Amino acid sequence: MTVRHDRDLVGSDLHRPRAQTGPVPLLRHPVVGGSTGALQYVLWVRTCGFAVTHALPRLTRYPVSRTVLRHDTDEYGFDTPHTTSIGHGPYTGHCGGSVVHDRAVIGDNCNLSQQVTLGQADRAPPGGHPVIGDDGCLGPGARLVGAVRIGDDVAIGADSVVLDDVPDRPVVVGVPARVVRLNGAAGYVEDTGYPRAAPPVASAHGSPSRSA
Repeated sequence: MTVRHDRDLVGSDLHRPRAQTGPVPLLRHPVVGGSTGALQYVLWVRTCGFAVTHALPRLTRYPVSRTVLRHDTDEYGFDTPHTTSIGHGPYTGHCGGSVVHDRAVIGDNCNLSQQVTLGQADRAPPGGHPVIGDDGCLGPGARLVGAVRIGDDVAIGADSVVLDDVPDRPVVVGVPARVVRLNGAAGYVEDTGYPRAAPPVASAHGSPSRSA
């Protein structure tokens, strides 16, 4: 992870709650966690993930950020390791009881409600861990188990248990989850229009241009 990419991720994390609450309440989140601690938690996950992959920050920043992340895990009820792949702009409105596998993949602009579990299936096939596409919405108590692949713009209902792959744009509910509508997460995932840094432009020799 580069500094530029890390800065782009953090900017997207700040954009969605700022669009909903305004800048003043947002100032409380990185320091005291705000009302849910969700934004603070994601920022510390990002900090740990960046620091552990760079030599100097691994020695200086990582021990502190890892300690804070462990504290926030107990304080707010989130359990998301810093090795989890989290895309731009995740949003969680309420804290409590969420568990995410360390190799799970969460796409851009995903809403994760309280009590969500993204877990590994050790005994039942196909094993592995969940991969969620972009613009998804996981309702309270949703559980995704094993190597399930969730498409883009998918809404998963409260207390649903997802054991199979889900294509793009349906609404799924139930135990086990089944498709009930095809209008996806429209109306749930909002405020995603943050600017992103342009990718580096390759030079004629194949290396990134300094002007990018």
